[in-house]
Amino acid sequence: MSKWTVDTLKEYFEKTLTDLKVLLDERDKVQKEGTVTAFEAADKAVQAALLAAEKAVIKSEIASDKRFEATNEFRKQLADIVSTFIPRNEAEIRFKALESAQQKSETEFANRAGVVSGSDGNQTRLIAIVGSFVGVLILIIASIALVLSVTTGRG
Repeated sequence: MSKWTVDTLKEYFEKTLTDLKVLLDERDKVQKEGTVTAFEAADKAVQAALLAAEKAVIKSEIASDKRFEATNEFRKQLADIVSTFIPRNEAEIRFKALESAQQKSETEFANRAGVVSGSDGNQTRLIAIVGSFVGVLILIIASIALVLSVTTGRG
């Protein structure tokens, strides 16, 4: 004959259900703790990421400010340099005056060369050559000034 009775069967099921309930409660507790730990870790990671992003933004703003300062300083230096250049109209006036002076010098030297003969003619030719050289040199300098004024946009 079997030892199982309705009362022993009831006790067995109640004990088994109690054991299962304790086991499920422990499992639920562990899962909740794990979830809380995971959320805390995720929260810490998000906070760290936000802090790093904030630091990166601050560094980027500082770098941008420095670049803008350098750019503004360069612009100021460029404006200072450009302000010293000769305006185009003035350069053209000076250039024309130099051309006129050179032509006058060349004409005068040519006239003197025709009047003087012999060794005096050589001296006159030398003076004419030097005068022409000076005239060409003046034209070159005036051309440079004109090119500089054109490239800076002041004319």
